[in-house]
Amino acid sequence: MRAAVALPFIGLLATADVSAQPALPTAHAVIAGIQARYGAAQTFEADVEEKLWVKAYNKETTKKGAIAIQRPADVELNFGVDGRVVSSGRWIAMHDVANKSAVVGDTPATYASLVAFFLGMPAGLQYQVFSAGAASARGVILVATAPPPIFGKVFYYVDVGTWDVARVLFIDAQGNRDRFDFRNARVGNAIGASRFAFPRGVTLLPM
Repeated sequence: MRAAVALPFIGLLATADVSAQPALPTAHAVIAGIQARYGAAQTFEADVEEKLWVKAYNKETTKKGAIAIQRPADVELNFGVDGRVVSSGRWIAMHDVANKSAVVGDTPATYASLVAFFLGMPAGLQYQVFSAGAASARGVILVATAPPPIFGKVFYYVDVGTWDVARVLFIDAQGNRDRFDFRNARVGNAIGASRFAFPRGVTLLPM
């Protein structure tokens, strides 16, 4: 077993010294904990901050908004003037609020993975667990390792005290990083169907 594991993510390098820290939970235990936390709930809401770093230009952009998830598969990411994303699980729509239009297409694997902690982790994957190190005293990082996701790597940052998922990070084959931080999470509150609909007058366009 290696003594240290270096994990890349925006703004912080987490190094896990497994010889000096308590034993980490197994991947099975982490997934079971996440399922116990969210499995009985119908809805999830949180404030969300997205940081997208493009490696080729060394440029980072930040958006703040809110996320809402409702079973069986409704998802909304609302960034206000920066746009809105709505998905039913089968399709996804990029809603340009200012121009009253939405581009609709098939849901990409990244968005399915973003909400998998609540809607269900995909079957048939193998996972590894690493310490979040300085990122969180109670945190672990769950990483899907085999077969590798087609879009790159996905990291779930989990609080083992509550089994809340606080962050999801994607790293694609080009080294670009897309990070979603969840704060002020609320589980089980009623969400109206209008949350996942489009206002009157929005033009739908094919992707």
